[in-house]
Amino acid sequence: MNYITVTFSDEEIQKVKKIRAEEANLPGRQIFDSDHRWVGKLGEWAVRTVFPLWEEITSHFSAQQVDFRDLEGRLVEVKTKCSKYPFRDSYDFDVNDLQLKKNHNDIYVACYHELGTSEVLVVGWLPKEELLERGELLHKGDLYHGRYVVRADRWSLAFREFRPIHLLLSKKIRA
Repeated sequence: MNYITVTFSDEEIQKVKKIRAEEANLPGRQIFDSDHRWVGKLGEWAVRTVFPLWEEITSHFSAQQVDFRDLEGRLVEVKTKCSKYPFRDSYDFDVNDLQLKKNHNDIYVACYHELGTSEVLVVGWLPKEELLERGELLHKGDLYHGRYVVRADRWSLAFREFRPIHLLLSKKIRA
């Protein structure tokens, strides 16, 4: 699978954690190793690095807002999965059902961050309609992979099912 790797310095990662805590309106809040909500912002930074000409839409965290507008005018939402294990294309990309229905975006860009590393993989992309057609809707309380209980309704699709990220990149170059 072809993906783009973006590497961040330790200082950049600490800055992302601080910004995310501030955006969550939690002044003075300590960020613990178990608090991984900052990873979404890191994924957005990775996408901004890969697609610097895209217009950034949001300047603060909100699960119900899009992140970028691409050069063709499409609204883009970045979702970043984190794990303590190296990336595998068989891992699932997940989007909360409520977020998916409330967002007015056109495209999802999937990223992956292995905790303890300084890298974000910009893995692939899909139009929202295609995610709804090909993804699996999991319901709260469902047993997932035989051992995880789903906490909220969500759509799930393996990373390998996404379109290669270079297809979006070539559109950027063409503009």
